[in-house]
Amino acid sequence: MNLFPRKIASQLILLILIALIAAQVISTIIIGQRQVKKISQNFINEFEYRLNQINQLLPTLDEQQQRLVLNASSTGIIHFSLAEEPVISKTVGHWRPTFKHPPKKLFIWHQEPCYFHGGVFCDPKAVALSERIKESMNWSVMNQEIFSSSKVTHIVSFQVADNQWLNAALLPPPPISALWTNRTITFLVICGLIMIAVVTAITHHITSPLRLLSEYAHRFGRGESLPPLPPQGTIELQETIKAFNEMYTRIQRFTNDRTQLLAALSHDLRTPITSLALRLEFLPDCEDKDRMLLTLKEMQHMVETTLTHVRVLADTEQFQSVDLASLISSVATDLIDLGMSIQVNLDKHITAKCKPIALRRALRNLLENAVRYGEQAQVDLSETEHYIKIRVTDHGPGIPQEKINEVLKPFFRLEGSRNSNSGGIGLGLTITKDIIQNHGGQLILNNLSPKGLEAIIKLPK
Repeated sequence: MNLFPRKIASQLILLILIALIAAQVISTIIIGQRQVKKISQNFINEFEYRLNQINQLLPTLDEQQQRLVLNASSTGIIHFSLAEEPVISKTVGHWRPTFKHPPKKLFIWHQEPCYFHGGVFCDPKAVALSERIKESMNWSVMNQEIFSSSKVTHIVSFQVADNQWLNAALLPPPPISALWTNRTITFLVICGLIMIAVVTAITHHITSPLRLLSEYAHRFGRGESLPPLPPQGTIELQETIKAFNEMYTRIQRFTNDRTQLLAALSHDLRTPITSLALRLEFLPDCEDKDRMLLTLKEMQHMVETTLTHVRVLADTEQFQSVDLASLISSVATDLIDLGMSIQVNLDKHITAKCKPIALRRALRNLLENAVRYGEQAQVDLSETEHYIKIRVTDHGPGIPQEKINEVLKPFFRLEGSRNSNSGGIGLGLTITKDIIQNHGGQLILNNLSPKGLEAIIKLPK
């Protein structure tokens, strides 16, 4: 299942929200890193300042006062203690504190901060040293809940007196967790709602011409006569609408030219056919004369049927909202009055936009064919979410499967002759198909089992 939205507005909203969240996360990370560096430097500066103060004060104080000063100077991440030996015996790292009065002996150790439990990404030796330093310095004031995973990063040991060393240690500042604070989430929600409102308004303005173009395309597919669609929207949409208008004009011109050509040919054939029929009337009666008159009669029928087909192609009837159940019942009743056996199954009334006269002609053709070849016809009406279905069935021999698509072509007949008494000249289904296509629909023929044929008309809703 594709979870990605299919509408332009939904896609734009999703992409903008993703970009907004990504930008917020990236900016928060960058700002957080800068804040960590700034806070870390402030703690280091504070550490150096206290080292200088203690370095100047301790020699002037007695033992009890020294303990009070060291306890007062220690914090959750800075700790001072006195011991007979230094906790480190060599200098490591690039950090060097600045002393106003440098001690006689000084050892410095510096390790980059590590916030991970178990020493992952940390030097194991540095982790072990860090734990030993915190234990040996009896760091009782350290907040274990917050700094339990923090490793000592700065250690200073310098000699205060002959058998007295000051040991000082610094933890890294606590990690900043400002990425998903309530303020950040509230900011994202407000910005997201504003973006959704703005994008919805913009996409509605952009997609309005697209919806109008889509409606025009559907109406054009149903065979409606439409005025040119006025260009609107963005430049790209205006160019698309102009291209659609040009395409519509060319198709209309081509269809009209073809229709006029067929009409002219069919009309002009009437004169020579009539002239030949009149001349034959003055010939002596014989078998050949009867055959020629029958042939001329068939030719005249072909011309008249072709003209009917042309009139269907050039039909200018307007679309109307019609109750299809009533229309089907009316057609069936007319044929039943002529003695045809037709069964009508209409459970509900369905209203659709159509050309009533043209659709009546199409239904009449299908019902007449069903009765002619299957002795009895049945017509049903139903609908789905996307289309309306009219189904005409019979109990005749059906159509050979390899010819089921051929019968929709002009002048194609299953009979070997073009005897109009045995089924016309092969334009009935073609006219029906053209009428349905002019409605934007589809005509489908299927053989039934064990015998019979169904003709399905699908009309768009």
